[in-house]
Amino acid sequence: MAYRATADSTVSIQELAYVNYLIGRHHYSSEKDSLALHHYYLALEQAKAADSVYVFFITKLHRNIGTIHTYHGRLDSSIYNIKIAIDLQYLTDCEIGNSLKASLFDNLGNGLNELGDIEGALEFLGKSSMICEEGGVDYYECARLYAYYAKVLHDANKIADAKAAVDRGIKHLFSQDNPLADDSIFLADIEEARYLIADTEGNLETAKAAAELCVAINQKYRPLETYMGHSYNNLGRHYGKVGDYIRAIDHLHRAMEIYRANGAFSDVGTCLENLADIALQRGDTTLALQHLTDAQLAYHGVPEKPGLSFALDRNQLKDPILEKARITYLLHADHPERVPFSSVSKQVERVDSIFNLLQYEVRSEFSKRNTIKELKTFYEGLLDFSLKGWNTHKDSAYLHLGINCIAKSKAQILRERQRRSFARNRLVAESLNDQRYSFLSNRNSLINTIRQEKNEQKKEQLLEELDELELQIRYLEDSLYYKTSVPLQEQSITPVLTELSNEIPSNHMVLDYFVGQEAIYLSTLYRGELSLEKVDVSTETIIHRVNDLQRGLRAPGKWEWENNREWRDSTQQSFVEAAHFLYQHLVFPFTDRHPAVASLTIIQDGPLSYLPFAALLTNTPSEEHLHQYQEYPFLNKNFTINYEFSAGTWSDRLGDEYSGGSAALLVCPVQEEAIDLPIIGRADPVPLAPLAYAETEIEQIAAQTKSEELRGEKTTELGLGYDLDKYGILHFTGHGLVFPLSIYQSGILLGDGSSLSKMKLLQLPELSSMRLNLEMLVLSACETGFGEISEGEGMISLSRGGAIAGARSVVASHWLVNQNSKVEFFREYYQNLRAGESRSRALQMVKHSFIEGGGDQSHPYHWASFTLTGETAPLDPAFFR
Repeated sequence: MAYRATADSTVSIQELAYVNYLIGRHHYSSEKDSLALHHYYLALEQAKAADSVYVFFITKLHRNIGTIHTYHGRLDSSIYNIKIAIDLQYLTDCEIGNSLKASLFDNLGNGLNELGDIEGALEFLGKSSMICEEGGVDYYECARLYAYYAKVLHDANKIADAKAAVDRGIKHLFSQDNPLADDSIFLADIEEARYLIADTEGNLETAKAAAELCVAINQKYRPLETYMGHSYNNLGRHYGKVGDYIRAIDHLHRAMEIYRANGAFSDVGTCLENLADIALQRGDTTLALQHLTDAQLAYHGVPEKPGLSFALDRNQLKDPILEKARITYLLHADHPERVPFSSVSKQVERVDSIFNLLQYEVRSEFSKRNTIKELKTFYEGLLDFSLKGWNTHKDSAYLHLGINCIAKSKAQILRERQRRSFARNRLVAESLNDQRYSFLSNRNSLINTIRQEKNEQKKEQLLEELDELELQIRYLEDSLYYKTSVPLQEQSITPVLTELSNEIPSNHMVLDYFVGQEAIYLSTLYRGELSLEKVDVSTETIIHRVNDLQRGLRAPGKWEWENNREWRDSTQQSFVEAAHFLYQHLVFPFTDRHPAVASLTIIQDGPLSYLPFAALLTNTPSEEHLHQYQEYPFLNKNFTINYEFSAGTWSDRLGDEYSGGSAALLVCPVQEEAIDLPIIGRADPVPLAPLAYAETEIEQIAAQTKSEELRGEKTTELGLGYDLDKYGILHFTGHGLVFPLSIYQSGILLGDGSSLSKMKLLQLPELSSMRLNLEMLVLSACETGFGEISEGEGMISLSRGGAIAGARSVVASHWLVNQNSKVEFFREYYQNLRAGESRSRALQMVKHSFIEGGGDQSHPYHWASFTLTGETAPLDPAFFR
């Protein structure tokens, strides 16, 4: 019978809270997590309702709740609870002890790692390790923590740091007079990290020793658990690398037996992939394909239970489909008579199933990003195959395959399409959501009934009902994902682009780039013409030039620009050479064939997302004109330019008509003095200059538009719950805070800077979740178009967050902008829009005006930062006075 803590007149509410905490610990140790959570939450409510609040106790409760949520993959709930626990420590200045501190940072680092924020994870795991060094944390906890820290460092390719973490873990484990230290599960965890590092470095002897020690320890203490399977898997992988295939196969089969016994489906697939590698090494391609097919079934097979997430491991799901497709197209290239192109097409279509599974909450965010990285590598090889096939055979099937690769490689298509498919299936979604809310309401009523029920037997029955209801909710959520998603293989982009090529103006061209590890490819779209191309220099060379261009563009904002003439000349000369080089290789070879082209749509990828194409140079200015920027032949003089996140989002939007409001909302925070803004989760406060020109900017725009204003503290109302239905333009001017290494902490700062209590950071996740049915979103703030370059996802930025939320076009900046310059910039921009110019042409005209004006403001630092992504058409005159 389960333990219960119920109200009693002789027991204080603090004592009840503690008893429920102990009961929760009992259930957690018995692996009854739902009962443990029930009692932890009950204890939390009672502790908060007590006359005196014991912060240390509440902190532990939030930590334990977060730990359980982490184990079950509910990472949002986990991070929420752990952050509360950490905030309590800082806000109350409560001394909670190093052991609990280390545990909190460890848990938060774990959660951030699962969400894909590796830099954030390393920051908090690093804090946890520093606390271990201070003392007050059990030696075995330090060893466990360093083992996990080392694995994350390894995943981040910080091998030297990972080695150091392993050494620190060993030091802590053997720091006590503990005769069992060299024979403990904590040593096995550390040695697994050592194996991963050695395997990556190709240090076969160290890898073998580490794997063998893990096998020996886990055989003794965890012979039937998945840990034992991991040890066999690692050792089998090692034997395969050194050519001892009999031992390799034996260990991999042992691992699979343990994994199957524990229901670890994805780990079975990992073993089968290793077996496929061994088969390839032995030259047995047929057997390798069979193993990959079996692995595919292990990863993606139809589970017995209807809820997809019950059968698939959220953290380790992989995709042997990729390897099978790769082998198929390589075989076709060598033996087209034996492996026809139709076989390649079939295998590539199956790759779409990976995209489809990404639409479910089956994978962790970290796993999704790893999969996207694998897909990116796969598509680079497939593009090379497609281009060679197209150039050799002139068969349009190869051309279409390559163009689809470029479109599908932009992972944001997935998120955008999922959002739009949800909108298209609104009735289905609303019906399922109503059902879900009904179940959740019943669940809450049932929980209240359980709390009030005094009969223990009846409570047990009610708890069983609760478990069943939670199962139904989980199934319903899986159904919601399934029924509101549209499989991507039904959305081939080539027919759409072919149709669009016959409709776009004859002076317009679309350049859709794909940045691979070795080479850059692009598809070009011109009137009646689709083409697949390859840039004639390497990715490494292009990235080097992009970095030179970036330094030159940002240089006038540096102290050295005014105080070191030699540095200024050198930096500017590097900028000139890079700007012309990038034009020669990324633009000229493709636009030169069509002299009539005057308008470009650029679909960037990877590091090219840092590139404002308007600042490229069609020629190099003479040395005497090095600082006469008005004489520079900028690309802005030749072309109007806009950007898109992907060909899919562009083509989809062309078929949708705007249905929002016709007023502008002007958002203007107030900050009269310089401040240092503390950000939770960041070690140092962020220094912010006064907003000296924000109100002037808003007044200039208000004079031209039919608008309403939010100013000062009133701006903090903007967020998920704010009604924007009557607005078609949202113009924000103020501070943008962008942290590329922890991008989801980024946001726009709202409120009144006279007091921290009157301010709010509208962060990227909330911005992305807003309903922005807008014709145009303007983020007139620093670096709102800048962010994290995620492999396969392009630039993750505030600008993209606004587009995902529904804005048809977004104007945003790529570096720290001059406040005075942007007042004049947007006055002219809205003036041009009011005159009926298209959004892209209006932006080109403003930039041209800055260039022709001469002086310092003709440098691209002052005008190239702002770019337009999305719709280019003129705005409805109804927006203007």
